[in-house]
Amino acid sequence: MSYSTYLPSYFKMSTQRNTRAGVNKGSTDNASPKVGRESLGNEDNVNLIRADLKELKKVLEKTVKTDDIQTIVTTIVQQLLSQNNEEREVIIEKKVEERCRELERKHEERVIDLQERIDSQNLDIHNLKEQLSECRKEMRGVHHKMKMSEKMAETAYIKSNYNEQYSRKTNIKIYGVQEVREENTQQVTCDVIKKTAGVELNTQDIIAVHRIPGAKSKQPRPIILKLRNTERKAQVMKKRSQVKRTGNGVRLADDVTAANTALIKTLNENADIDAAWYFNGTVYGQCGDQRIKFDILDDINAKIREKSRRS
Repeated sequence: MSYSTYLPSYFKMSTQRNTRAGVNKGSTDNASPKVGRESLGNEDNVNLIRADLKELKKVLEKTVKTDDIQTIVTTIVQQLLSQNNEEREVIIEKKVEERCRELERKHEERVIDLQERIDSQNLDIHNLKEQLSECRKEMRGVHHKMKMSEKMAETAYIKSNYNEQYSRKTNIKIYGVQEVREENTQQVTCDVIKKTAGVELNTQDIIAVHRIPGAKSKQPRPIILKLRNTERKAQVMKKRSQVKRTGNGVRLADDVTAANTALIKTLNENADIDAAWYFNGTVYGQCGDQRIKFDILDDINAKIREKSRRS
């Protein structure tokens, strides 16, 4: 209860008392002055005032003070704020929990999806590893077969070259013999051999004779002479140097295969080889004071090093 409720009542009461006092005063002025009655009126007024003050004191004691009001208001506001904060905290906590659960659910779904993908990838990797293992086994088998095939091919190539060279064992290649139309190649060959080498050949000594087929050029085509045996060939080839000196451009040579010819060329181009030649089905190279036998598939430098270590 505020002061405004009690103060007007107090002032009203005071006004009434003052009015009565004025009436009494007026009456005393008209009446004869009496000391006892005036003293009695003042004493009553004092008593009334005291009673009013006591009543006012009681009322004031029951009245809430300003500090108390501030304290009460502050407490109420704090309680309201605290309640609002608690409510907000509850709401926020609830929202956070809901969000966390949502994130956790999405995370679990993502993890499950990733795990499924990983499992699928692992399965694919496992299958690929098995396929790779099978492929490696097949590749090892194929590699082994290729090695065998390569070795067999090399062996076949060497034997083929050897057989071809052996089939040419009694052949003589004659260069520089002038070519005329409709010539008798056998007669021309016999005449040239007799004239340049001094060896007389008859028809029984000759198995075949012909010029090497090829495009026409300024140089006459070489003649291939196949004799019946190596003895007759040796008789003719012994005069090779003589034919080269006095044959007017005629030369005698062994009929060497293309593979052996390429080998001789390669040996002549090697800086470690002084000379290379063919003799009796084999190709040789001169390396310093060493004579080395070479085959068509040999590693020339490795063979030279090996020969040098052994010497």
